[in-house]
Formats: sequence, structure tokens, C-alpha cells
Amino acid sequence: MEIKFLQEELLKILHQLSKLRRKGWKSNQGNYEKTLSIHEPTKFIEEEVIIMRQGGKQERKIIRRPLDEDENIEEGEQLLEDLGEERLVDNDLSLTSSKWKKNNDGNYEQSLGVEPSQYITEEVLQVNNETGMMERKLVRKPYLGGKVQEGDSLNEVDKNGNKVLSRKIESNLQPKASKQQWQNVGKQEEIILNSEEPEQFIEEEIIQINPKTGKLERKIVRKPLNNEEIDNLQIGQNLEEDLG
Repeated sequence: MEIKFLQEELLKILHQLSKLRRKGWKSNQGNYEKTLSIHEPTKFIEEEVIIMRQGGKQERKIIRRPLDEDENIEEGEQLLEDLGEERLVDNDLSLTSSKWKKNNDGNYEQSLGVEPSQYITEEVLQVNNETGMMERKLVRKPYLGGKVQEGDSLNEVDKNGNKVLSRKIESNLQPKASKQQWQNVGKQEEIILNSEEPEQFIEEEIIQINPKTGKLERKIVRKPLNNEEIDNLQIGQNLEEDLG
């Protein structure tokens, strides 16, 4: 009975060894090893590329390809050569990583996801419900086509009661690294430019002497209006006050 059990175990081991050999595994000093590549580059060119898709979408990928010894490349984060970024990296890529796939050209690529090819970017003033302060934000959402009113001095009020100061349509060609400051908020992305924005300004036209040139300068100066200043504020076009 014991001999039969040992025979069965031996057959299992031989069967497993046979499967390993068929898959490319070889015995080496008691260990089994498998050669994945016999011509391995010391460095790669890593490129962030954008591939246009249908329906106003685009796919962002990172592609790694071997660096030829006589190849000259331009590294940078704003190349706009139909790709977002290009850099040299060491050969530290694990071929067993599930993130990297071999493409038809024999290079390795990693998909960063499908995203809009264009955005509508707006500068808005919005009241923060927690602090009660006015916030200035950049807000962007996917552009789905159709007519959009663009401009730098819109002064619109949207359906949420926010003041829309400007609006423009922008292409989504920035490298991934430069997009990190955008925060996902619902179906849009935001950047807070100022978390404490005054609701009103005092705007003054002043004349002062430039100490370097000795000549008079005419300026328009804006400063936040405090609620305490409203009652004592004198408004007019011919004040001739001494501002010191």
C-alpha cells in the first residue's frame, strides 16, 4: 500500500516536471528557471500618447520602447507631437505586472483610461456653504458638442446661483502629470483659485508720483470692501481726496 502511494506521488511529480518543461522552465542547480528575454535594453523611451476615439473621446496610454544607442530624443512634458510627454527611464519594468501589455509593435503599453478629447472650462464665483465665504474656482466638464458661448467677461449666473465669469473650450492634450491639481467633484473637475473671495471691491482711480521716474502715474486700484466700510464710503467721479 505504501509502495503504491509513493508510485502515485512520483507520477504526479514527473507529470508536473513535464508541464514545466513544456512551458519553457529548465532545471538549473536544483532550481527551475525560465528565460523571458535574451536581448534586454538597459533603458527605455517612455512616452505618454493620446489616441483619438469616436464620440469625442480619447484614450491616454504610456508606451515603453527600447532606446537605440544612436537615437536622439527630445525629453519634456509639453511636446505636443501627438503625445503628451516623453522621457528616458531605466529598465526596471516587471514583465509579470498585469498593468503592462505587449502591443503589436513589440513594445509595452499601459492604458491610463478613456477620457474626453475636449473640456468646457469656466471660472466661477461660488459660496462655500461651510465657511460662508465666496470661492473662486476653475470648473471643467466634458464638451459634448453643440454651441457654447465663450468669453472672458460673461458675468452669467448658472442654475446653482454661481457667477460664471469666463468660459472657453479647451483641448485635453496636457500630460497626466500636469492634470493632477484637478479634483473630481461629481460629474466635473475643479481647482480652487481662492477660498476667501470678497463679494465686492472698492475700485479707485488714483494719481501718484513714481519715486523712480518722478512722473505722475494714473492707476486703477481694487481692494476688498468690508461691510463696516459701506456706510462711510463716498462714491463719485471728482473726489480729489488725498490718499497719502
